[in-house]
Amino acid sequence: MNISFHTGKSAMIAQAKALNIYGNNIANVNTVGYQTIRPSFADCIYDVEREPQPDWQTGHGTYIQKTDLMFSESHFEYTDRPQDLAIAGEGFFAVEDRWGDVNYTRDGAFGITQLDGEWYLVSSSGEFVLDYEKNRIIVPFEDISKSDVRGSIDWEAVSEQIGAFTLNNIDNERVRYIYNGTGTVEGEPDENGNPTETPDPAPVENAGLQMTGSDAEAPSSAVVSAANGYFAVMDDYGNVKYTRDGQLSIQKYQGKWYLGSSEGELILDNNLNPIEVSFRDPTIEDVGADTIDRRVQKNEDGQVAVRSSDGEESFVADGGFTVVRDGNRFYLASPNGQGGNNGEEETVYYVLDNSGRRIEIPSRDGDYYSVNWDELVTPAGEDEEERQTIGVFQFADPTNLTTDDRTRYEGTGAVDGNVEKIVEGSGVRLGNADAFFAVEGADGTVRYTRNTGFDVLQGDDGAWYLATNEGEYVLGADNQRIMVAEAEQYTPNVDWDELRDMVGVFEFPNPYGIEAWGTNRYVETDRSGAAVAARELRNIDGVDVWVPTMDKLQGTLIVSNVDLATQMVKLIETQRAYQISSRVVTTSDELARIANNLR
Repeated sequence: MNISFHTGKSAMIAQAKALNIYGNNIANVNTVGYQTIRPSFADCIYDVEREPQPDWQTGHGTYIQKTDLMFSESHFEYTDRPQDLAIAGEGFFAVEDRWGDVNYTRDGAFGITQLDGEWYLVSSSGEFVLDYEKNRIIVPFEDISKSDVRGSIDWEAVSEQIGAFTLNNIDNERVRYIYNGTGTVEGEPDENGNPTETPDPAPVENAGLQMTGSDAEAPSSAVVSAANGYFAVMDDYGNVKYTRDGQLSIQKYQGKWYLGSSEGELILDNNLNPIEVSFRDPTIEDVGADTIDRRVQKNEDGQVAVRSSDGEESFVADGGFTVVRDGNRFYLASPNGQGGNNGEEETVYYVLDNSGRRIEIPSRDGDYYSVNWDELVTPAGEDEEERQTIGVFQFADPTNLTTDDRTRYEGTGAVDGNVEKIVEGSGVRLGNADAFFAVEGADGTVRYTRNTGFDVLQGDDGAWYLATNEGEYVLGADNQRIMVAEAEQYTPNVDWDELRDMVGVFEFPNPYGIEAWGTNRYVETDRSGAAVAARELRNIDGVDVWVPTMDKLQGTLIVSNVDLATQMVKLIETQRAYQISSRVVTTSDELARIANNLR
């Protein structure tokens, strides 16, 4: 029998299998994380004839020796879904299937599911996603936001629970809080026996102001060392009053930001004007490295995609980043701008994301803003522009000042059920001027106050309770804390950043040797070698820490790397090869028929 029958047959079988491989690639053009498969052909064993001379060989066709995964460059698709992850490199996520076996995938379309009271990160197929130690990942949750609890308080219902107390005896006044000092208090009689008035307070030139605990994230405190020195504050009704409470805050007033007290009044300068607070612009130090890694578009050489202020797009070397202002918005930029000449403006290179858009740095009220607290207590020098500082005032006779509120008293309180409790916005006021709230401090001591600045505080049991602005629990008529939200009342938010950092990434000594099992899953083989966690131990500031060697891009998926044009060409080549191989079979058959008909 002519061996060309078998040669043609082997070619047809091999091309049919190749056709299936190329078709499978095309079918997975939209499969997340799919890696193109390439067939490798090999020629079959040869027959060697020694006679007649010279030597000659006869082949037996072809077959597919193996298939290779192609880790050619793909691109990322920004989804803005925080549980979506993409690996920047030839790494794999590890997942545990229902039988406890560990497989690997590049599909980062993850989700979360609950099992036995715990929340776990799972793959799109419901398998457990594993960390660098190949343990299941329990989803971390952020603490319930205090603002969420405060925003849902039913103040009418809470006011009914708040206790109102009358003090039988008062001692140990802790803080003298807010004072009226408008010159209306009678002082000592003059030499003719006529009553005099306390003069209006005068600003103190050398107030001895000091700032304590300067911190851009939390407003600081101002301390005045001048004898009988007071801060001036303006309440919601425009009334000017005085206090020695230097707890500062930032308040929005008529569309601008001003320095405020802990109770929300506006702190005033020496001229009794509100003090407008200035903030700095965001800088590159304020932008998290993860934000940059996740959103910046780079080419295969690590160059950064930019668009100049002239509208031209290009790639520039990664020389770090900066933040630039465009109107009232801020954008990430490359420092490789060209300085203008002859009065021309400098060219700005805006960094682009994977969608070709400029990357905006959020700068909403409070984001990235930092106040120079020390400037608020230090007068401007001779070479500086005049600026507002906190005013400090003295009274000629402070002993005769009247007080609106004394905040903390120790004494014996008796419940008074006849006191009217008036809801005002997000607070409650007692209708009786001689009535007090009861509060429990951190040391468990119960004191009494008329301070109506309320907040919420989370107890050791996870529940939220009504509290004062100073962190004390407000008590009911039964001297018990007043719960405003149970621990399970709110669904906490997932801490997506921490969850991203927990997800393990693994690499293989020979990633081309892994075996595809379907559903975007791969298993290690002897050819691939064992999977190794893609991280390394580094010493940072004297501390050994594990640092990932491959970045995980959050809110992003890696798409299939199938090149449709290439696969279509391969389809045509395979079709033609199959047709010609079939001609070898038919031609061999024709030759056999001719030989069979010889007489």
